[in-house]
Order: sequence, then C-alpha cells, then structure tokens
Amino acid sequence: MSADLSRKQSRRGSNGQTVLPQSVSNPSIIESVAGFIHEVVPQAYSSVLPGETRESVSWARFEVTDFNDPENYSQVSECESESTPPLLLVLGYSTGVQVWSINGGGDATELLSWSQGAVRTLRLLDRPKDGPDLFINKRPLVAVVDSSGPGPQFCTVNYVSLKNAEVIKSIKFKTPVCDIHCNKKSVVITFTEKIAVFDVGTLEDRLTVTTCYPSPGTCINPVALGSRWLAYAEKRLTTWQRSSGGCESDGSQSYTATVIHAAKSLSKGLRDLSGSLTGSTPSTTNNNAAHPGIVTIIDIELKPIKEDDPENLICHFVGHVGPIVAMTFDPSGLLLVTADKHGHRFHVYRIQPHPCCAQLASVHHLYILHRGETTARVQDITVSLDSRWVAVSSVRGTTHVFPITPYGGPVTVRTHTTPHVVNRLSRFERSAGLSDGRGSPLPEVPCQPSTPRLPPYPVPCVLLPLAQIRRTDESPLAAMFAIPRAWLPGQPVRQSKRSLLDSLFVISSGGSLIQYDLDPRPMPGIAKDKISYDTGIELGVDAKAEWPLLKPPYSSTLQPPLPTNNPLLATTTPQHTADPRTVDDRWMSQVEIVTHTGPHRRLWMGPQFSFKSIDPLAASGFEINPQNDNMKPNRSNPVNMPHRPFLLVESGSGGSVESPHLTDYGSSGEDIQHGESRLREDLADAMLETAANSSGGGRCRTSVDEELSSSSFSSASRCSPTPSCNMDNMLLFPTDST
Repeated sequence: MSADLSRKQSRRGSNGQTVLPQSVSNPSIIESVAGFIHEVVPQAYSSVLPGETRESVSWARFEVTDFNDPENYSQVSECESESTPPLLLVLGYSTGVQVWSINGGGDATELLSWSQGAVRTLRLLDRPKDGPDLFINKRPLVAVVDSSGPGPQFCTVNYVSLKNAEVIKSIKFKTPVCDIHCNKKSVVITFTEKIAVFDVGTLEDRLTVTTCYPSPGTCINPVALGSRWLAYAEKRLTTWQRSSGGCESDGSQSYTATVIHAAKSLSKGLRDLSGSLTGSTPSTTNNNAAHPGIVTIIDIELKPIKEDDPENLICHFVGHVGPIVAMTFDPSGLLLVTADKHGHRFHVYRIQPHPCCAQLASVHHLYILHRGETTARVQDITVSLDSRWVAVSSVRGTTHVFPITPYGGPVTVRTHTTPHVVNRLSRFERSAGLSDGRGSPLPEVPCQPSTPRLPPYPVPCVLLPLAQIRRTDESPLAAMFAIPRAWLPGQPVRQSKRSLLDSLFVISSGGSLIQYDLDPRPMPGIAKDKISYDTGIELGVDAKAEWPLLKPPYSSTLQPPLPTNNPLLATTTPQHTADPRTVDDRWMSQVEIVTHTGPHRRLWMGPQFSFKSIDPLAASGFEINPQNDNMKPNRSNPVNMPHRPFLLVESGSGGSVESPHLTDYGSSGEDIQHGESRLREDLADAMLETAANSSGGGRCRTSVDEELSSSSFSSASRCSPTPSCNMDNMLLFPTDST
C-alpha cells in the first residue's frame, strides 16, 4: 500500500514528469519463490513473465555525454547536490523511447519522450573535442534507428537536432543496424558482421571493419568503445599479428559443471537414439559448436591505407574459448572485461600496447570472474570509476558484483576498504624487496624483466562474486556505479565522510531504477585486533531507494523541438565547473614545482636560497649588489640571444657570503664563448660528490652534500648547512626553454 502511495509522488512539469525516490518494498515469500524459479529454469529467459500484458522496457542504457560528463563538475561536495553529475538514462520501448535525468538531489526528470514506433537504438552525440564542428548551431544531436519511414526497418540512421527537430543527415544502409556507440571524436555504428566509424564533427565515414564475428548473445555484434580504442570480436586468429598473452584456458571444470555437462550429453544421446529408432536421421550440423573468441583492438583515429593494413592495430589475442557476447573498457581504457556465450566466467585483461606493432604488445590476464555453472546470457557489463568493481547483469535476473584491482592480484582489506586506490605494494614491501612489484616473490623469479610486455605474465586470480542482486519478477537491463543520490524523508542526512564505494544503480525490464548502497568490510568472525591487510572482505548490499520510471499507458509526449529550459539544451558550462588552466610557455620553468610533491621539503625551499628576476636584455653583463638588489648592466648585448628571462638562484647562509661577479665568465663578444665553457666546467666540478673542497674549511664536499640531503628530510625551520665550504654560490638557470 505504501508503494502505491509513493508512486503518486510524481508531477508533471514543463520538461515532462518528475518522479521522486521511494522506499523499496521487500518481496513476499511467493515473489521470492517465483524469483528462484526464474533464476534456475532456462525457459524463463523472457524479460516479461507469461500472462503479463503491461508494457515493458525493451532495452536500457546509461549515457555519459556532455550533459553529465564528470570532467565538467568540480570535486564532489558533501553538502551540495549541484556538484553531483546527474544520471542520464535512456529507456527503449516497442512504441518509442524515453530519456530521464536523475540529479544529485534524487529527482528523476523526464527530458525526452519520443513515440514513433519501435526504436532499435538512440544515442546522444557528444560535441567534438578536436577538429571542425559543422553542426555547432544544431546541437545537441541524437542518432536514432527506428521502424518509421519507407524501406526496410532499422536500416536507416537519422541524425536529429533536439533544438529544432531538423533531420540534419540521414544515412541508409543495406543491412539492419545493431547498435550505435559514441565518444568525443567518433560515432561507431555496428551491423551483424561489420562496423562503420564516422567523425562526430562532420558525420563523414572514416573507417570500416568487415571481419566481425556474429555473436549468439543478446547483442549480435558486441564492441567496446573507449576514448580512442575500439575492441570487437574477430572472425579468425591471424598468427603473425597475435599479441603475447591473453587467455590460455577458461580453467578446469568443477564437479557441478561436469555433472551438468554429462546430463546434457545423456539427453542428447537419448534424442539421437529415439530419432534412429523412428527412422529419422539426426542432423549432422552442430550450430552450437564452440568457436575461439578472438579479440581485436584498433585505434579508430588512425585511418589505414588498406582494410587489412595493421597500422592502426593495437592488440590481437584470444579472449575466450567460446564466442564473445559482451565486452567493455574501464574508464581508463586499459582494462577490458569480456564474457562468452556460456556466461560461466568473465575475463579481465590489462592491455600493454607497443608503439611499433601489435606483435610486440602484451595482454595480461588478471582475473577470471566465476559466476556459476548454469548457462546465462550476459546482458550488461559495467566497471566502477576507480576500476575496483565490476557488475555483470544476465537475462536470468541477477546482477553479480565482483571486486578487482587495476593491477591484478588478491582482493583484501588493504585494496578495497579505503576510498582511494592503493599501490600494488606497500612502502615496506617495496623497500624490503619482498616482491618484484608484479605479485611474484623474488626468490621464485630472481630475474624479472624491466618491461611488463615481456614474460612471464601474471597468473589470473579466480574470484567469486561478493554480491548477487536479484529482482523477483524483473530482469536487469543495465547497471552503473555512481554517487548516491536518494535521500528519503526520515532517513539520516548524508554523512560528512566520503563513502568507500559508489552506489550501484540497476534498471530492470519493469522500469524500476533501484539504488543499492554497497559497503565493503572485513570478513565476519575475525577479531578487530586480528584484522590485517591480507584479510578477506565481504560486501554488504542495501536497497536504498527506487524510482518507478515505466511510461504510463497514455502519457503525453515530449518530442523535439525541446523547450528552451530543457537541460539537454544547455550549451554553457555549469557555474560550479572550474575554469581550465591555460597552458603557457613557462611550463618548463614550473616543472619542478608542479611534478614534484612532498612529503619532504625540497632543497631549494630552504632559507639559504633566494630567487631574483633578471632582465634578459641585461643578461650579457651585470652586477648584483646583495644590499639593494639593483641590477646594473655594464654594456649592451653583444650577440643574438633567445629572448627569455633568467632565474638567479643564490645559495648562502642568509647573505653573509659575498656574491661573485658573473662578468668574470666573459663580458665581451670574444670572451663569452670561452666563459660559457668555463662556467660549465665549474658547475660540473661543483656537482662532483668525491671532489675535495678547494677553498679550505677542512671539510670535503661530500660531507656538505650529506648535510644537504639530510636537511631535505627535515622541516623548514631546521638550520641550513654550514657555509664553511666557500664554493661558488651563484647559479644562473634559464627559466624557460624555446
């Protein structure tokens, strides 16, 4: 009853209806039994239960575009929901498509409701990052494949402007379109055995791939699109282009899998025997024969001269024993997660490219994510923003959550109970030489190569899911890790401490979007004082809130042209976005400050150093008075010098040592060349650690270097090194390079 009341907490606005979050109702015993049957019975693959007449969601997708790009938002504030990027969700029906936006406060707003027949796919296009934009006044644009229009269905891609509803371009193909993918530079259109790549700014074709292997899964041609790379299933393995590493095998079968395979073989034998007794001849063709799952990764920004030209080939390897049905990149674009048609195990690879060719690249098989022994068709794979969690949804109605690390290895308290990604080795393990940095103890492999592209490669870890999220009567269509945004009345306000893990949002075939809060914690039953870095973890799952987003039977539409206050039409950068830093010509002069961080004090930050600016026109000859810091040029510049300022670094003990005259190294045109070589020799002698101090003091330069090194590990208030070594304390450095 409470669920029915909360469903009424929706209102209609100028941009469409708005749905507020509500509490998730607990399933009854009958619903739990129905969900169990839906999980174990293979015939329950349909996303809509028998006898159900209500409309359901055919497909769903979480979008990341210019509208909700995390780069356009500042660091997340714990008190301001405006700094949280909204979720953009696209729902496809048999009669149209919907686009929803869920903001940081939890309100779900309908941004687009298009009713014009069945829609195969709809994709919001990004603005081009680089290069020309021929449709800058028409954006935002969407690419739509629907059943409207003359000719064969789903064979035409229409690019429509949401601003004025104009079809700016229409491309007709001979075969039906499977799906459309997009990043900031390319639009990728997939077909049964072909891929076409177009430029996102001009919508002109750039690349075509015709060697795709048709998948037996829900997606006929599965691909993974990163910021620059495109991964797809290849028809055949080319030996001379094969990269090192990859999948050697899917692992040994368990006892359960062996029994299931024997039962299937027995039933098949009985069917063949019954056919021979009745006089019918069994078919000799085996359509379910396993084919190697070959993965090819190409750079779609490089257009090869010929179709078979390996110039843009990044990697080519064996990903699975069976055909591949789904794959995705992590946010970094270096981790690839794949799934085959059986759905028993999912593989996680780390790509190590080589600048020369794909043969020299390597593929590290990091993990084998074991789902179970029953066959399941994978529908969606998503990876968290920090590449530490993977969620895989199947048509059986379950979303499996696995922990991983970007570098492989076991999952422990140290790797997954902190808000940030930790290094592979702790500081103690690395300094003590207990491991080589790749998970192998040094005594076992005494000589490891310095590059990760050379063998031996890491052995994959087999991991089980820490959580299995299931809806009783609905099948999950898509999932995404994102910042929590469901704050229900009566619940405690958000904590000031940052959560260890983003929430998991799952959209089901019934149109219900549910936020699951995830809590990684140490394994139970272990005393708190016994918990170490190597302790295993478990994952707590809490269904926080639900948004019923299913389209009502007779709801009004919201089609282009959209109203001016629609968030999709916002072309300006949000106000909370930080202004990008401009790259100036003085970057090299700041490199030591920008790229070197603490925790220790740098040597040049001590009180014995001072910095002065010098006019480049007076760089040929000048005097510096330590008392009043006045620069007195002696004469004009005798030679052509690069017009750049100079930085004078003065080292001493508070100015008690008198500064030398730089004119000693040459003040005329004839002496400058000789003076420059002499200055170089003096600087080289000063940098030698074993050279003795020539100016007296009874101390060698090595002892001074040791004192300087030790002072860099101290605070700034520590005394400066003794100035007993009366060495040259004026160094001239250019503050910029041409």
